[in-house]
This record gives sequence, C-alpha cells and structure tokens, in this order.
Amino acid sequence: MQEIIPGPVEMILEKMVERQLVKQGVVKLLKTLNKREEEIVRLYFGFDGETPLSFEEIGKLLKLSRERIRQIHGIALSKLQQNSLVDSLKFYVV
Repeated sequence: MQEIIPGPVEMILEKMVERQLVKQGVVKLLKTLNKREEEIVRLYFGFDGETPLSFEEIGKLLKLSRERIRQIHGIALSKLQQNSLVDSLKFYVV
C-alpha cells in the first residue's frame, strides 16, 4: 500500500523538487528582461525572501517617480506574459 500511496516524506521531496524547478524557471524568465525591469519586478514581488516594496518605495530606492516605476513594471509584466517560458511554468500553478 505504501508503494501506491506516497507518504509524507515522498510528498515533501516532491514539493521540494517542484519548488526548485519553479524557482529556476522564474529566474530564467526574469533574465529575459532588461536589468531595470528585472530589478523592479524582484523588488515589487519580494523575491529571494525580501519584503515586497510598493512602487513609491522602489521609486525612492531607484530615484525614479512612483509613476515611472509603475510604467516599467507594467511593461515588464507584458513582456513576461508574452514569453514562451511562461507556458512551462503554468504546469506548476494550481
């Protein structure tokens, strides 16, 4: 029965592998953006365990207006949505 139905240890390992694959996919996807776009997306979503920042906070950090940060963020998200790598990551999203 244990071979048919995975126990908690197998499920944890499976989730760890899945999480690592998603992380690698997101890193690869972000590398398709230019440096500024990538930095803004990382700061906004709080990647790498960082606290997510608002457009205003990012603007102060990068010495740009809140509106310019919002615009760059929008452009970056549009680019990411059009990237074919997104389709491979959709497999992992519930």
